[in-house]
Amino acid sequence: MIARYTPALRSTRLAHFPMLTIPPARKGRRNAHRRPGEGLWTRLIRLMAVLMAAVLALAWWNHWERQQAERNIILDNARQAQQTIARIIAENLSQVLEQGDRLAVAARQVYDRDPLKGLQRLDSMRSSSPLFPRMVLLDTNARVLHATSPMAATTLFEPELHRLTESTFTGPMAVATPARAGTTSNALVLPLLYAVRSEGGQLLGAMMLDLDLGYLLGLYFDLALGPTTQVQVVAGAGQVLVDAGASGLLQNNSLSQPTLLPPSQTHGSRYDTTLRPGEVVQSTWQKLASDDFWVVVHRDLNDILGAMPGASRWNLAILALLTLMLTGLSAWIFQASREQRDLVSSLQRVADENHELINRLETEKQKAFTMAAHDHLTGLHNRRMFNELAASHLQQARRGSRQYALLYLDLDRFKNINDSLGHHVGDLLLKTTAQRMRHTVRSTDVIGRMGGDEFAILLTDLERAEDAEHVAAKLVAALVEPCRDLDGHDLQVGTSIGIAVFPRDGDTIETLCRHADAAMYEAKRSGRGGHKFYDPALNRAGDWQFNLEQRLPRAIQHDELILHFQPKVQLTDFRVVGFEALVRWDHPEHGLIYPKDFIPLAEDTGMILELGAWVIEACARQLVQWRNAGLPMVPIAFNVSSRQLRDEHLPELIAATLQRHDLEGCWLEVEITETGLVESTERASEALSAIASQGLRISLDDFGNGFCNLSYIRTLPIHQLKIDRSFVSDVRNRHDDAVIVESIITLAHNLELGVVAEGVETADQIVHLKTAGCDQVQGYFVSRPVPAEKATSQLRQTWLHPR
Repeated sequence: MIARYTPALRSTRLAHFPMLTIPPARKGRRNAHRRPGEGLWTRLIRLMAVLMAAVLALAWWNHWERQQAERNIILDNARQAQQTIARIIAENLSQVLEQGDRLAVAARQVYDRDPLKGLQRLDSMRSSSPLFPRMVLLDTNARVLHATSPMAATTLFEPELHRLTESTFTGPMAVATPARAGTTSNALVLPLLYAVRSEGGQLLGAMMLDLDLGYLLGLYFDLALGPTTQVQVVAGAGQVLVDAGASGLLQNNSLSQPTLLPPSQTHGSRYDTTLRPGEVVQSTWQKLASDDFWVVVHRDLNDILGAMPGASRWNLAILALLTLMLTGLSAWIFQASREQRDLVSSLQRVADENHELINRLETEKQKAFTMAAHDHLTGLHNRRMFNELAASHLQQARRGSRQYALLYLDLDRFKNINDSLGHHVGDLLLKTTAQRMRHTVRSTDVIGRMGGDEFAILLTDLERAEDAEHVAAKLVAALVEPCRDLDGHDLQVGTSIGIAVFPRDGDTIETLCRHADAAMYEAKRSGRGGHKFYDPALNRAGDWQFNLEQRLPRAIQHDELILHFQPKVQLTDFRVVGFEALVRWDHPEHGLIYPKDFIPLAEDTGMILELGAWVIEACARQLVQWRNAGLPMVPIAFNVSSRQLRDEHLPELIAATLQRHDLEGCWLEVEITETGLVESTERASEALSAIASQGLRISLDDFGNGFCNLSYIRTLPIHQLKIDRSFVSDVRNRHDDAVIVESIITLAHNLELGVVAEGVETADQIVHLKTAGCDQVQGYFVSRPVPAEKATSQLRQTWLHPR
């Protein structure tokens, strides 16, 4: 940083100011002559004034253009959102009306074959859907033959029955009044009249169905576009049957008159000024595919453009500030032109002072360079400087025939010394180790401290690669000697050394360091206190996988792991009711590493038990942080592998963690997969029963994508099923997936289990899952997995609106 600013300081010479010259020194009076360059300065001032005026004009024109572009984008997005809502409601309403058609066909049996069986069949079909709270069968004289609940006189059906006898119309036909208060649940219902005809087309009677609009349209209230959004269901003649606002269904239409729809268009949109006095309304409509009904969505233009005034005021404030700044700048330039003589003399004085300052900065720069390039504790090169010096040596080595070797050292059991005797003693040991390494190797070799108790040595100009082995042996012998009187302690530690030879084991410093590190870990596995050359056979699954395998124990010990949290949202009100904890590895060299890259390694090497214990502890710590912050508590779920289920100490570990943090078991959830239960169902059952007895809930993850053994649900303490994302991804387009999802939800609810849908990514999936009765959802549509800070922010919200 100092080196970058030094040239700037040196450039402060009068030669860099051609319009400013120092006049001859005169005592007793000011220079009355015209200053050189004064005409040029005046022309520059005029040119700057023109440029500033042009900048202001361009800024105001750009503001107007951006405002118009933002307005058009907002209107287009709002129209598309309204069209989507209208289309979804129209599709669902068409499905409901088709159910009524099927009931009208089934009603023939009541009139011409077997009335008793026909009524039983109708009641069975109607009771399977909550959308029809009441059904009434009428003869051709409007007399009630059967009603599922009492009702008033049916004289209001006579005009409709008269229309049915005069035409081949089969329905549905909306009865004269719009949506009215129903008889149950304070719902709003729409009476629909269907013609019941024989197979020959003769009118046998009519069936009246009350459509529960409160249940149907209540599914879409959470998807409201704004406070002025209004949804209407309009009959073909222009009669408004349903009028729903942001607060729910309305008895009376708040629009001054129904929207007149073009009969030749099945869908579209327009702006209308006649619906609400003094307001412009954006209306979109969608005609039902097979019935003479329309779904119309209205929204005030002022509501859509609600964000525009704030943004405009902000832009105007910026432009006003820019205008004031440019005006002030102009005033300052004029004032500066009057003080030119004083400025030149001041610059001359500053230039003299800068000479002294530059000399001081050069000295400070050298000190800063030394501090930035060396380790403050041992005086060795730090990691950055070592890599730069080593790369320079390797560049020279490529042009010669000499051998180079990189030694990677790690002190054995150094962590035990820090933990038992303190970091002060550990620092003294590191200093002693650095001194011994300097005395052991040549002055031409490069030594660096890579961090902690790790050191690297680049051996230069070796005649043979085997010479590196002799140096490594000398280092092992030198470092194993006891260290006397380290703050009153006599210590003896060994070292493990990995050796990588240039160019045999790599031609870059990064590759050599990685391979020497791998060889060093192999030396540790071989018994510590020795050295190993790098062997490509060590890299069983490639350099990347091998490096992760070697680094994973250190990552767990040094707390390099972090948790991300993905919220689970309740579909009834979009509240956050839980989180799933997903572990990530914040690798110091490779950045963020996802579970698929290191969880299999942890299972293969047995580290999954330590990794699982870390996750449980981290979840408990996060819950305690939320509790101490006064936030509403929600459970955190963590995944348990088959290897953990076979561990007999898992229930004891969870119990100890809960007791240590003073937490109840209900704030933790365990997620298992079907594949994790296959190897030992009996042992898994014992472990899960012990865990459930502590108050933890058990979720069966990826349900439907494994063996689908229903005995697990029957015999194991399962509280919740999570539907696999493969069924949710195409639930709106594939009938088979939709049936499977609905069946899983019905099965779970019948067994009194909760249901969570994974992988939810679109609004259509939300609508389908909510209609099917799903309890909770989890996926990118609601939120991606986020760090703890973002999860805390989500928890502070009363509800989490989908993106």
